[in-house]
Amino acid sequence: MASDCRISFDMLPHDVLEKICFDPSLDYLDICHLAMASSCTRDVCCGSEIWKRKFCKRWPNLLRKYEPRGQHMWAELFRSRHLCCADVIRAVSTMSSLHYHDDEISDDAFLEFDNLVMKYSAEFVIDELHAIVVNGCTLTAKYYAVKISQYVVQRHLTAKWQSFLALPPGRQSVEQGAVLLSQWCQGSREVKGHEVKAKLDDLANMVRLEMEQRQLRHPAIGHCMESSEFTALMESLWSSRECRQVLETLNYVLFDKLGFRGNNDDYYIAENSYIDKVLDKMTGIPISLCVVYVSVSHRLGVLCHLVSFPQHFLVKWKEHPQLTGGQEFTYIDVYERGKFVSETELIMNGSSISMLETAPVVRVLRRMCHNLVNVARQQQHHGDFVSELRPPLELLTLLDASNDLMKVFLGRIYLHLNINLRQVPELLPSGDPEGEGLTAESRDSMSVAAELRESAREQLLKLSNQPPPQIVARRRSDNPKVLYSVGLIMKHKRYFYTCVIYGWDSKCEASNTWIYQMGVNHLTNKQHQPFYTVLVEDGSMRYAAQESLEIAKEPKVITNPKVGKYFEEFCTTHYRANDERMAEYPDDWLVTLEYVSHS
Repeated sequence: MASDCRISFDMLPHDVLEKICFDPSLDYLDICHLAMASSCTRDVCCGSEIWKRKFCKRWPNLLRKYEPRGQHMWAELFRSRHLCCADVIRAVSTMSSLHYHDDEISDDAFLEFDNLVMKYSAEFVIDELHAIVVNGCTLTAKYYAVKISQYVVQRHLTAKWQSFLALPPGRQSVEQGAVLLSQWCQGSREVKGHEVKAKLDDLANMVRLEMEQRQLRHPAIGHCMESSEFTALMESLWSSRECRQVLETLNYVLFDKLGFRGNNDDYYIAENSYIDKVLDKMTGIPISLCVVYVSVSHRLGVLCHLVSFPQHFLVKWKEHPQLTGGQEFTYIDVYERGKFVSETELIMNGSSISMLETAPVVRVLRRMCHNLVNVARQQQHHGDFVSELRPPLELLTLLDASNDLMKVFLGRIYLHLNINLRQVPELLPSGDPEGEGLTAESRDSMSVAAELRESAREQLLKLSNQPPPQIVARRRSDNPKVLYSVGLIMKHKRYFYTCVIYGWDSKCEASNTWIYQMGVNHLTNKQHQPFYTVLVEDGSMRYAAQESLEIAKEPKVITNPKVGKYFEEFCTTHYRANDERMAEYPDDWLVTLEYVSHS
């Protein structure tokens, strides 16, 4: 009789069993099941290296948080991050039922996520929220994850900003500030500071390589600086001639070889102010291109300064240190492909010497915030423009705490949106507008602030006395003239935009002023026909007459930030409403399916 040659896991050496567990095709559940097989496998499966590898495979973005050679309890970290995943998904899933009637969400509504940050960590919670934004199972989950992550990221970054602002001005890095600004204003996506640094390092290395190929024998070619060195650079490391060689080569690499340029075609978009986007697309506005230019020049040992010139930002460097009175500087117009300009040329164009002073880093960052505020204000026709407006305004309250006008502006927005009402009194400037020694501007700000405080109290009182809003079903049997349904993708016959219907009225409910402004009175059926609320592909929300719409022959995804508030899924030819919208329009789903089945 042949001997039994079967081999069990218990018979394998521990190192072999560990190597099996390292296999990336085995996930955490496989390891847990194997650990329950015997005491031998349990001992191996509790090994820290196994759980480190599983952690890195599942959440690679978090690995940079931990020192590679540090002693970490990887099994416990994996368990904590896994539980965080479940808790965040559960909390996000409740948001639609709680805030379906809210146009914007007050910070008070995110208390549960503050608690999750305390229970786990900000990094874990943010990582899971970003995962939902990218890979969420429903559009509604993605929509609320965007809102929540913006809040959690800003809370997390506030301490970093406070530490940054506490530094002496000479130690404040414009590169670090630009990264923090991008992270703050793009809270719903991961902006990786180490990737920005790596791209700037690569640009500096390309300049070194170009100088080497030109056989310049420049000392910067073999001089690679640590981050702490170029951040604290107080003067250029090379002679004036050598500095000019670096900058001329930098101009060639950036503008000729790589094609960095000013974004004249889309000047007023937020991406032009985000350093990560500028590096990705190699386009920007003067201030962001100058930040990139200065960051690379410092890596190459050339000290450059930012100048808040009236027309647009410039860069300057000390080419003639033997001169004084401003004559020692040569100016660089980065928006004009790095053109060198003398002080004399700038003054001849009507500028004064005072306009050529070095701009402190915080002032540069404030200017970037103001640019973003202006961009958002120009997009007021977009349904979610406030999401673009709030982050830079809220950041300005940190960067420019004495700017009462911006505080009043932010207070007005909170009141208009009916959010953060408890924050309004603390946010607004205080004081007696009739006090002595005040400027007219300060008096005006204080008077407006007093009015806004009173409005905030009244709105809070009104909210406290209001019963929770209820969803009222809109039945098609009561509205027989309504032809189309929620979820249908439509085309406007006159303006040719593509949109998705998210609501309807049996007749126009807009004011008479709007009816005449929009020319509704010139339509065949005028205002006496169903009107549809639609989300448009350009980001706007519109109100369209039934006779002006037709079903789109080529349905497509509607890239509108509000889509997830009302819809769970894009179904190739139409959208499926979420539970709350289904409850409000309970008969529309079958009508939508009927339409698309015959299209």
